[in-house]
Amino acid sequence: MSDTPISDSTPHNVADLGMLCRTLERLAAVRLDYINQLEANNNAANAEIERLKKSNLQLREGAEEQKQRIHSLIAERDTAQTYADQKWKLRREFHDLFGTDDVEQAVAVVRDMNDRIKRLEDFASRFLNPDDLGWAIGKYDRDEAREALGKERVESK
Repeated sequence: MSDTPISDSTPHNVADLGMLCRTLERLAAVRLDYINQLEANNNAANAEIERLKKSNLQLREGAEEQKQRIHSLIAERDTAQTYADQKWKLRREFHDLFGTDDVEQAVAVVRDMNDRIKRLEDFASRFLNPDDLGWAIGKYDRDEAREALGKERVESK
């Protein structure tokens, strides 16, 4: 038995072995280029993944800001709606009270009411004056006139 492997004991053509080596070298070079290309593609893909992760994080943060903005806008809308409802109720009350939506007409109505109130107060005061209409009515009615003027009853308690 020999210590020499079978391939060594088998006669080979040196030219064929040289061609085989060159072919294997070319194949190894092509494979190395392919490996390098795969590594470059892998690095580019990893860089793109990192960029997308950062972009995703920014989008999530932006989405959270937008959620907060939406909640803020909803609160503003609700406040505005409440204010509009109150304003509408005030307009309705204003119209019911003065019979108009026009402020100038309402001011005229209030001035007219003030004049009428003043005349009624003057008339009620005449019932308290003994030199005028004070003796024309009874003491109960005079006390009613006093209460209408914001004074205390004096004659009938």
